[in-house]
Amino acid sequence: MSTILAGLILGASLIVAIGPQNLMVITYGIRRQAVTAVILVCFISDIILYIAGTLGVAAVVSAVPWLLDVLRWLGVAFLIVLAAQSAWEAARPKEAALTAAGQAEQTVRQGWVGPVRTILAVTWLNPAAFLDTLVIGGTLSNHYGDTGRWLFVLGAILSSAIWFPLLGYGAAALSGPLSRPNVWRVLKAVVAVMLLIIAVRLALM
Repeated sequence: MSTILAGLILGASLIVAIGPQNLMVITYGIRRQAVTAVILVCFISDIILYIAGTLGVAAVVSAVPWLLDVLRWLGVAFLIVLAAQSAWEAARPKEAALTAAGQAEQTVRQGWVGPVRTILAVTWLNPAAFLDTLVIGGTLSNHYGDTGRWLFVLGAILSSAIWFPLLGYGAAALSGPLSRPNVWRVLKAVVAVMLLIIAVRLALM
């Protein structure tokens, strides 16, 4: 039980930090757009990365440093595009901010493909995600031996299972007040600035 708890604490410490993935989960939650699909992508991605790290894939990735560089610059470009989109929405809050009813109608029309594509890119083009789950999580899990490492991974995965639904569905529950034009303007401006900061930090890694 203590091993599972250790994994849970590690996973929580890594996942709670504000990053592009969390920002996108909040954004789609407020829009009530493909929330469940976005949460599932984040959760399944964490499962894959934690298991891969425990199986030693981190060593393989470290042996191919240029791959991380490619992912890093693709991630930087993608984050800049997302930041520009958020800035545009902040400048035009009445056009961008959607009520829950209006967004529900738009969600039926747009489906889940766009949000899933975006969250996949944000998750898998971010070397920081590889560092957190693949390298740190994988390295620490293997300190617990053949059996204990999987209990540790289970704890880390449980943190993702708790966090992403809490974040996504929590944002959806607050979509009414958060989607008001004035609130949306501030929220999207903050998101734009944070995405740019993350892009710069990623470029300087």
